[in-house]
Amino acid sequence: VDCPSRPLCLPWSRKAAGRSESERQEEPGESSGRWRMTAAVAKSAMPALGSTGPVLTSCRAMIAFLNEDDSTLKVFALENLNKQMDSYWAEVADHIETIEELYEDDKFPNRELAAMVASKVHYHLEQYTESLSYALGAGSLFTTQIHSGKPSQFVFTILAKVIDTYIKERVERSTGATDLPPVDPRLEAIVESMFDRCFEEGNIRQAIGIALEARRLDKLEECINTSSERAASLNYALEACQKLVTQRQFRNKVLKCLVELYRTLEEPDQQAVCECLMLLDDHAAVAANLADLVRAGGDTKELMAYQIAFDLCESDMQHFLAGVMNALPAPADAAVADTEDMGEAMMAAE
Repeated sequence: VDCPSRPLCLPWSRKAAGRSESERQEEPGESSGRWRMTAAVAKSAMPALGSTGPVLTSCRAMIAFLNEDDSTLKVFALENLNKQMDSYWAEVADHIETIEELYEDDKFPNRELAAMVASKVHYHLEQYTESLSYALGAGSLFTTQIHSGKPSQFVFTILAKVIDTYIKERVERSTGATDLPPVDPRLEAIVESMFDRCFEEGNIRQAIGIALEARRLDKLEECINTSSERAASLNYALEACQKLVTQRQFRNKVLKCLVELYRTLEEPDQQAVCECLMLLDDHAAVAANLADLVRAGGDTKELMAYQIAFDLCESDMQHFLAGVMNALPAPADAAVADTEDMGEAMMAAE
């Protein structure tokens, strides 16, 4: 910033105030009556925003530094504005184009910092799409805040925008469109880190919800296999699938995946398995499941088969029930004779 011949002398800078006239002479090469601010003088004369000392009521000086030729001054200004954006965003917003230009300048030494400041300005202006774009450009300056001990409201808001944007892009690409570019790898990286954090902290249900909405079948399986309570997580996934997944093709993939995962349990939940098969409209598989329970012998499994049969009747899906009855194996011997009784029970329940 070109200032009058009198050097910058702030009331809280004793060093500047105590200079003699000889010390205030212009530097050689400067135009007459002008004095150029240097980074060293700026840092000694201007306390960092938010530091102990006088409270600044304006950030005009910092904004002025953004127009300096010295990149060190620009970085110094951005560092201080980044710390106090909640207080000065309205003033900084009038100069957002200058900050965006610094980010777009490949030669600027700290483009990530410029992106971070621009992101915060757009956040306060409630321009969340632009804020997300610059937050991604900020790289590690943003991602490290996600996993910090006390993320700010800014971080929470942009993180929610990250998830919404990622889900939207994944859904668009799951429809089979071939003219769409790949999902931004920066979005992928943030979402992957969120999954990892959910696994570490045991927030399996949150991870299941994101996996279902984002059409990530691989992550759904990882959620279940990582859970310390696999049966409960499977039941939650089945419930969430029916509420969140509206696209039939993907829902069927989820249900088939859940059937396989249920069967890996030490004590498979046969009722849940048959519910999944019913939602898949696979009456032959349901009939085979019922027959297997009867063949296994024992009152517990036989009663379970009857309970499943009555549950199916309560669904009031006549066409499906007829398919199950027709698919039940003929009673070849006494061991499976109960399957005939089961078919009669289903008919009676109708």
